[in-house]
Amino acid sequence: MKLVNYQEIIAEKIKRQKSIPQLEYHAAGHAVHIGKISPGCRGCLSPEPSIGIQIGTQCMFRCPYCYYDPKRPKHTLEQINFWLAEFRRKTVNPNWRPNIFSFQSSGETLMYLDQLERFAKLIKEMEKERGGNFYLYVYTNGVLADSKNLERLKNWGVREIRFHTAASNFSEQVYKNIERAIEYGFTATVELPSLPHYRDKVFEMLPIINSLGVKHLNLLECQVTIHNVNALHQLYPNGRMHQGYFIHLYDEGLVYDIIEEVIVKGYNFSVLDCNSGVENCRHGEGRYVFFNMDSIKGMCDEWDYYGKTKLDCPI
Repeated sequence: MKLVNYQEIIAEKIKRQKSIPQLEYHAAGHAVHIGKISPGCRGCLSPEPSIGIQIGTQCMFRCPYCYYDPKRPKHTLEQINFWLAEFRRKTVNPNWRPNIFSFQSSGETLMYLDQLERFAKLIKEMEKERGGNFYLYVYTNGVLADSKNLERLKNWGVREIRFHTAASNFSEQVYKNIERAIEYGFTATVELPSLPHYRDKVFEMLPIINSLGVKHLNLLECQVTIHNVNALHQLYPNGRMHQGYFIHLYDEGLVYDIIEEVIVKGYNFSVLDCNSGVENCRHGEGRYVFFNMDSIKGMCDEWDYYGKTKLDCPI
């Protein structure tokens, strides 16, 4: 792989975007999508308070593009207890009013439900006390999304489950679990990296997830770290990387190939180009200096947090 000038990649992206008139642009142009995206995405694209609760490091898969340290140690009970105490301290502060909570892991989230449930109980108590209607969602590769675990997530108040279908190589089991999650009333999102070696599998997936009733498809530009750079180089010896807030591997236009396919076939789910620009929004400080809420008006499915604030309106 080689690191190329940022302008080279951005110029190619802009040219491709201009060829698709159906695209929508929000969050100062960083959210490029078709259809209304998930309310959970507001946490990355606006200054509204959102919290990611990340517990656990182990996973049943070893994806070559995983950007975490493969030798990452397990979280200890002492660590989790400390994080829980800090979280509890925040929940009793009446001025702390996050809208969005995500449950995630640097491994497989559903392997750590016992630990995460301790946080979920505090969120539920805070929601009840404040009369809120928080948006909770979970990341998973989907293998463990069986009836027992889905029922548990439902009791927590989780609204959306994001499935990383590529981790299991697009297994039938995961598709069945997506179907089951939708039957339980969850919003189902598929979220995976836009890597060219998955191209055929992703195109095969599109009619499947459409028939299941998946509501959102988020395609991530793959982040390159010291932990996955060698594996990615083996997959893409001629790959092009570009540097923004992080270094990302360019997907050579795959995101927009997929978007065009979704448009032509008339599929019913939204598609988000979750690219390096989104990383700039998520991690940068600019949105706390100035942010025009009109820039995300109409971007997401509507969600009412506190009975007064509508997602579809400026705050």
